[in-house]
Amino acid sequence: MFYILNHDGKLEQGDICFNIPKITPSQFISEKPIVSTWDDYINCIEENSPKSVKFSFFPSPTQGVILSPTCDIENNKLKVILFAELKLDVNHSGFQEKGKSRKKSHIDSLLRLVRYKWPSKHYFPELFVDETIYGPWELDFNNIFFISTELVKKNIDLFWKARLKSPAVEVLKEKIRHYFTRLAFDECIFLTDIENDFYIEYKDKDKEEIDKIRSSCDL
Repeated sequence: MFYILNHDGKLEQGDICFNIPKITPSQFISEKPIVSTWDDYINCIEENSPKSVKFSFFPSPTQGVILSPTCDIENNKLKVILFAELKLDVNHSGFQEKGKSRKKSHIDSLLRLVRYKWPSKHYFPELFVDETIYGPWELDFNNIFFISTELVKKNIDLFWKARLKSPAVEVLKEKIRHYFTRLAFDECIFLTDIENDFYIEYKDKDKEEIDKIRSSCDL
């Protein structure tokens, strides 16, 4: 079993929560609804009147995994808990029904997800709870959001679904560190001119953009 299904009244890094309210701002509540949200905001800032701005919010029930450190949650240092969204991964479901070649591709793809080939992604296998199957999920580090710590703690029985076992939670920590500290560079700077020409065609890259990058590096 990849998961622990008893939260013991606590919240920890790596906990999976269901139906948590992911909140994103929509249009301002305004007498001028046709005005763009952010244009209206900029106008308020320029006029030094940001307090006059009001948002409308629409919570969307979402699955997510806690990224905030356990010690910070336990010591009540956080007003909000940081989550990464979990999305249903249909590409890695139904393994038994796949042919041999597709099973090989399935395994290769999973290995890329759980290793560091895709630093913005991670993978959680299917979860069985009360004869119900949840997942498998793809964790998306590019989709980060936060929720009130008090709200989650008060409604832990409603939101909490499962906890990652060790070493799975340790792997998650490594993935977090890897994603937020990864080196940003363009592979094209390592290529010779001949290699670069082939690279652009083979990987369907924007030649103008690649040439601009290499030119900025005097390549």
